Amino acid sequence: MDLVTELKCVEGWSEVMHFGGVSFRDFVTRFGLATKSGQAPDAERNPQDLYRYVYLATPEEDYYVGLDMESAMHPQTVLCDTMNWQPLTGQHGAPLRLYLAVKYGYKSLKRIGLIRFQDERPADYWAERSYDWYAGH
Repeated sequence: MDLVTELKCVEGWSEVMHFGGVSFRDFVTRFGLATKSGQAPDAERNPQDLYRYVYLATPEEDYYVGLDMESAMHPQTVLCDTMNWQPLTGQHGAPLRLYLAVKYGYKSLKRIGLIRFQDERPADYWAERSYDWYAGH
């Protein structure tokens, strides 16, 4: 998946960028994640099977984000391995980062080490520091 979009910072700046990888929705569908049954998610026909939230963290869990499932499954939520047509560097989240076109940049976790699905609203690093948990723009 390739996505050219505007990355927006809560501090007021933005930049048009390219993100390449796989949509989060395609990833969870392919591997039967995000559901209690282990089957591919079907929010229309079997909504009770879908977990309500997803928690993502760096390998040491020193940085983490919580997402509502609707945002995670948005068509423009991407698990990225390239940025601006180049492989991710360590500074930008290699080997894999999250990008959410419908959220401010602080929700786009760099260097994913853990993905956990759950029904309770998960912790969020920036929400614990008084930023908005949903972070939509």
